[in-house]
Amino acid sequence: MRLDDALPDVLEQIIARLNQQTSPPNAGKILSGAYILSGLRMGKEEARKLFRRIQAVQESTTYQAILEEGAVREAQQLLLKQGAIRFGKPSRDIKIAIKQTEDLKKLHRMEIKVLSVSSWQQLLAAD
Repeated sequence: MRLDDALPDVLEQIIARLNQQTSPPNAGKILSGAYILSGLRMGKEEARKLFRRIQAVQESTTYQAILEEGAVREAQQLLLKQGAIRFGKPSRDIKIAIKQTEDLKKLHRMEIKVLSVSSWQQLLAAD
């Protein structure tokens, strides 16, 4: 049997053992770590498929933080693209200000506000 074929069964055995030997919060932390570290040995789709059914991984604060960090980076990039279309190429200071904005809700408000303001400065001042 190939390792790739055996991994789902091995993971199920690990989960069963964790459920017997530790608390649910600790099991979740261990499984979240295993998910993150699996990226060192397999592609993201393989890891996603393998860990998809494990609720503890999806509820992990670390996993949620990783997702949020990716969403923040995506929102920053989108805002820079939208603003460049509407106001022209952003200055270095504008890029820095947007990259330093890590509040996802604020970035989403700015994505909407970009439609109604007339400059980068107004966009950054709006909130």
